[in-house]
Amino acid sequence: MHRLRLWWLALPLVAAGVVMGEEPWTAPYVGRAVASVIDEFRYAGEPFAYSTNIVTEEMHVVSEPDAVTPLEIVRQILQPHGLAVREEAGVYLVIPAKPTRTAPPAE
Repeated sequence: MHRLRLWWLALPLVAAGVVMGEEPWTAPYVGRAVASVIDEFRYAGEPFAYSTNIVTEEMHVVSEPDAVTPLEIVRQILQPHGLAVREEAGVYLVIPAKPTRTAPPAE
């Protein structure tokens, strides 16, 4: 409930950036909660969807993304947490990343 109240306070600021022609996603990201960054894009109209079982409150952005689009920014902030984005039916779904296959150790 507390998080929801904070978003109502931030929403006019995001909307003001959109109305003024500014991209609302130019702020620094390091240290912010991953969910709050994704939610910010959702409120700006980006079709992201995630489960709070996958994107937890403990996850924070660990490095500043160098991407410029919301989709690429989210991909970059999810990668250190072992998560990825899959587009399905016009929605960007946050999912666990596929594990990379490694060769078995040589004996």
